[in-house]
Amino acid sequence: MPRFAESPLEVSSLEGFSWFQGAWVGVAESVTVEEHWSGPAGGSLMGMFRYVEGGKARFFELMTLEMEHQQVVLRIKHFNPGLRGWEEKDDSVEYVLVSLTDGEAIFVKRNGSERNWMVYRRTGDDLRITIESGVSDTPEGGFRFARVRGTIS
Repeated sequence: MPRFAESPLEVSSLEGFSWFQGAWVGVAESVTVEEHWSGPAGGSLMGMFRYVEGGKARFFELMTLEMEHQQVVLRIKHFNPGLRGWEEKDDSVEYVLVSLTDGEAIFVKRNGSERNWMVYRRTGDDLRITIESGVSDTPEGGFRFARVRGTIS
């Protein structure tokens, strides 16, 4: 039995996601990761991610949070340098919101063969994003970020 919800959470707006907004950076050894999010506007938030290793950009992501009926959908498109996409033109990796509290949003993957959860947790100026199987307490992968000073909170 998964430890996270699987059923989409119904919400009326994206206002509960204002805590995503801002610039976030994480550094570990030779890897730097950045994630930038806009605030809620027009029924959406948009984000971008960059993974730099050994001084070279390795991949990028463009992300959106959008209302779809009464559900929030997180869509992610991956790119290699040169904006060479991983997914087909009209495809993206999609997650749907299953839980939202102040400082935590949990999304379950809704397409593809593998079932996993994307978990965003913010504590003050720290943001952690993990990908979890939902079975064990150990995240399968993820990133730790700190808010870049001087950005919108």
